[in-house]
Amino acid sequence: MFSSSRRQFLRTGALGAVSLAVLAETAPASALAQAPGAAKGAKSLLTRSRFTKELGATFTMKSPVATWRTRLEAVGDLVPVLGTAEESRFSLTFSSAEPGPPQGAFVFSRPGFEATSLFVIPDGDRQRYIAIVNRL
Repeated sequence: MFSSSRRQFLRTGALGAVSLAVLAETAPASALAQAPGAAKGAKSLLTRSRFTKELGATFTMKSPVATWRTRLEAVGDLVPVLGTAEESRFSLTFSSAEPGPPQGAFVFSRPGFEATSLFVIPDGDRQRYIAIVNRL
């Protein structure tokens, strides 16, 4: 069972926000076209509704050297909640049947879902991963 203290959650949220900022700075130009603040009309890959439609789905979590199968378990709210079903502030929880890698940036994909890079942090046994999306 996955349990987390408030301190761990806040630390994870801060790390996730910093990680997303770092990813935005190091992303190729093609990815930046879809980043927050990009030109009008460009779609963002980091929206709550996009992931909510995939709850329970199996994703491939891929690094340059390995691949793991994960399942999207939850799309959650960030604290403090600023509004209902905030499109740009949420957490994602993925699970894996086998222990996976340590924290890092991975590409999550599945058929019919455009590949999306996320920075994820594992729990102690590395079978549950959390990503924080906080685009204010």
